[in-house]
Amino acid sequence: MKAIGCLIVLFLFSFSSVAVEIKEIVWISPEWKGYTNKDETGIYNEIMNQVFQEKGIKIIRVYAPWKRSLVKVQASQADVTGGEVSSSLYYQSKYPLTVSRESIFFEKVTIGNWAGIQSIENKKGVWIRGYSLGDKELEKRLKIQINDSRENALKMVFWRRVDYYVDSHSQLLKTLENAELPFNQDEYQIETIKELYLYMSFSKTNRGKRIRDLYDEGIERLYRTKKTKLKELYEKEGLLLPDLDI
Repeated sequence: MKAIGCLIVLFLFSFSSVAVEIKEIVWISPEWKGYTNKDETGIYNEIMNQVFQEKGIKIIRVYAPWKRSLVKVQASQADVTGGEVSSSLYYQSKYPLTVSRESIFFEKVTIGNWAGIQSIENKKGVWIRGYSLGDKELEKRLKIQINDSRENALKMVFWRRVDYYVDSHSQLLKTLENAELPFNQDEYQIETIKELYLYMSFSKTNRGKRIRDLYDEGIERLYRTKKTKLKELYEKEGLLLPDLDI
């Protein structure tokens, strides 16, 4: 009887941890212009607002560098971050947040005819701190410098201090649009390196799983009721809306 009583207590404890009411969540992320602006605009903010605020859940936003954001979620010191490539370190959203096209910008005379990654294996490149292609083996083949500013990374290509600059396609286009230095577009080239599916990522706890499930439910609701508006938001930022089977 004692053993049965212990099992009942454990079951009730486990059930209450999963079923606990979620009143607020801590979302940690860098400030990405057009995605997670500090004024709470941007496409990721829009999605999170519509997913959680309709359920009366308060979103506490914390801004931090990307690697720190990931560490905080892994340590259960924050509930969610994203988007991140597929990983077993988190409970991740059922559906990808976006399909991110990873692109390279270079001067044609420096790289020559583009033939894929082999064209840059012996060249020097730059990307911003915290950026990743989501492929450690591929990254080991590249000679990359780290910069804290997209604008400065781009200028390094213009000034020929590096041979190329890598970023998500949408961010790269925004950086070029805001470039302070005039340049002849015909002398430069943009190519796609790969496409990445990015997911919202939640702490690997009962609470994190519950929040992940609420997020998935919210995304399904948005696709059923506001897919056209979602598509407009994505297109505005130059992003691909995942074609989800919902």
